[in-house]
Amino acid sequence: MLREIQRAMDNPDAAPQNLLKIDIDNFNGINAVFGSEHAADMLIAVRDAILKVFPPPHFLARVAPDRFYVIGPSELVNFEAAEPVFAKPLSVGGNEYLVTACYALVPLASVGPSPEDVMRAINATMRAAKAKGSGSCQHYDPAFESEARRRFSLSSRLALAIPCKEFLTLIQPQIDLASGRMIGGEVLLRWNHAGGNTPPGEFIPIAEQSVLIHKIGQTVITQTFAALAALAHAGREYLTLSINVSPREFENENFVAALLAQCDATGIPASRIELEVLESAVMIHFDLIRRQLAQFRQAGGAVAIDDFGTGMSSLAYLMELPHDRIKIDRSFISRLQSGEANQRLTRMIVDLGLSLNKTVIAEGVETEAQADWLLANGCQQAQGWLYARAMSLDEFIAFRR
Repeated sequence: MLREIQRAMDNPDAAPQNLLKIDIDNFNGINAVFGSEHAADMLIAVRDAILKVFPPPHFLARVAPDRFYVIGPSELVNFEAAEPVFAKPLSVGGNEYLVTACYALVPLASVGPSPEDVMRAINATMRAAKAKGSGSCQHYDPAFESEARRRFSLSSRLALAIPCKEFLTLIQPQIDLASGRMIGGEVLLRWNHAGGNTPPGEFIPIAEQSVLIHKIGQTVITQTFAALAALAHAGREYLTLSINVSPREFENENFVAALLAQCDATGIPASRIELEVLESAVMIHFDLIRRQLAQFRQAGGAVAIDDFGTGMSSLAYLMELPHDRIKIDRSFISRLQSGEANQRLTRMIVDLGLSLNKTVIAEGVETEAQADWLLANGCQQAQGWLYARAMSLDEFIAFRR
């Protein structure tokens, strides 16, 4: 493919050429759930679908398991032309699957002078596309490469953040809607460094691409145990704390075992801890995560599915995932007063959680109207600025509600 890019760039008299990258959404999850043989058959179906839309003399390459690249004239290789690729379900093994993908597009004439420069540009463009969510498209913008350099700089500073003790945790109270009493809190990570404060949404994805996520996760756990000990000392041992866990932390098959050993060593019962896992991330290592969450619950701990409603691929897998609580994503709460359709959707999520005999908590609650609607429609718990922002441990211990 690099040779084809070079050939196209070396022919100034040819029609302008585009490079289109197609990255299948959640292919790792497909591979984990259905197996490598089925995933290979799906890739063949994907290849055939792309070739049907972009037949020779278009150039097609598969450079990674779930990433395809098309090179061809700009009037023929673009997002509009690519729409039919996954417009219909793909037939694999007698079953039909609706596949989605993210798309990135780079005009070869706008990047140079080498194929490696083009690859950096297309990869930066794809990162921007995937950041927008499944099925997104993104045209090349030189600013993406500047962003890539910024991410590299951020990654370099991350490596020093732990030894320099730049990470701290805050706690946001969680409230029982019926009584108005505080029942616990969510532990939230913050990174304060010489250059300022970097939000978790910026540095966590970078950390997850390296081994740093394991050290950062352990930092959160250490500070959480210290907070639980301080709460017990203050006579508030009835409060539980929730920890957000990256799916990559479960790559260590002893993650939960080590956490439970820390419970034994500190005398803090697992029942005072809840592990929060992102709904959209669970499918990547479903079996591994399921086993460890089941082990944690068996020891008395609790599990919550975070950002519920934003990406679970199958309700069947939701039924198999050990959990006690679902958290309605703040995007649903913010739209509650925007119309009946949004309310119906949120009510469906609440009803689903209750029908599964799970506790339902809403995050991002900012108004009394939102809280009243949630209570009237069966939601049991909430957190958000209506009650309190994230606060220090001392403030959390002193917080009364």
